[in-house]
Amino acid sequence: MKVYWLIALILGFLYSCRHHPSFKEEICAQYVGQEIVYFPDSDLVNKYMANSSRHKLIHTMDITCSSCVYEIENNQSFIEEVKKHNISFEIIGYSSYKDSIFSDILLQNPFYFDFYRKFRSRNNLKDENITRTFLLEGKTILLVGDMKDTAFKKQVIQYIKNVS
Repeated sequence: MKVYWLIALILGFLYSCRHHPSFKEEICAQYVGQEIVYFPDSDLVNKYMANSSRHKLIHTMDITCSSCVYEIENNQSFIEEVKKHNISFEIIGYSSYKDSIFSDILLQNPFYFDFYRKFRSRNNLKDENITRTFLLEGKTILLVGDMKDTAFKKQVIQYIKNVS
């Protein structure tokens, strides 16, 4: 009888050590492989900064949120690493206020202005605090996460190194 308990204990321990996806990983995984069906109607500001690569890193944000704007500045080394691999970094910014003031930080990158958050709503992208940054191949979502998440940034860099 003791042998059965020992085997059950060992199997229980091994099972509990398996990787269980976190809530965040489960949310992000549901978007991988989906196609983006809508991009903002506005022209791409600073279009000359974008490249024609089939891969893009799209970051969505509220441009009236000062900490969100500084997130771009704080992740500049990551953005430069992405660009070094010939991947365009583009921002889709939204605001509830049509008279929002553009930050100079935003205008250092290709930028779409999405007044009514149509990019998120028409592409059925939920969980705005988790799914803010998208690595795309054409219109297909390859990776989803948030640029301020170190694990996500490592995942993006690893992917683009393998592709290029």
